[in-house]
Amino acid sequence: MNFMNKVDDKGLIFANLNDFDAKYGHYFDTQGWSDALEKFDRDLDKIKSLMKEDDLLIICSDGHGCDPVYTGLHTREYSPLICYHKNIEFGKYLGDEKKLCDIAATIVDSLPLVYRIWLNRKNPSFYYLR
Repeated sequence: MNFMNKVDDKGLIFANLNDFDAKYGHYFDTQGWSDALEKFDRDLDKIKSLMKEDDLLIICSDGHGCDPVYTGLHTREYSPLICYHKNIEFGKYLGDEKKLCDIAATIVDSLPLVYRIWLNRKNPSFYYLR
């Protein structure tokens, strides 16, 4: 939140909330994970209040899940994707077949400083910054 007023209209803030995965998820600490999620949830209203009219907030996981009853590392759960924009349609289902590269493409489309060089939904997308 400290950076939100420091970035100009053409900026990007990437925040990795690594504790959810590294500190809680891989150690099956469901209480720690739940506490961290509740704190982040309380901070969301503050984040939304600091957003400008054309800001886009994307929240997603790192692409795997850890079922707390499974003794291995990953169980390939579905990963959540939550997008917020002041003018976005509420509750739109995007389907099950979206990929991580679709998030990158969405970010690129929302930033005016980025040239789209090549985009193919079946392959990773490549972009160059001006």
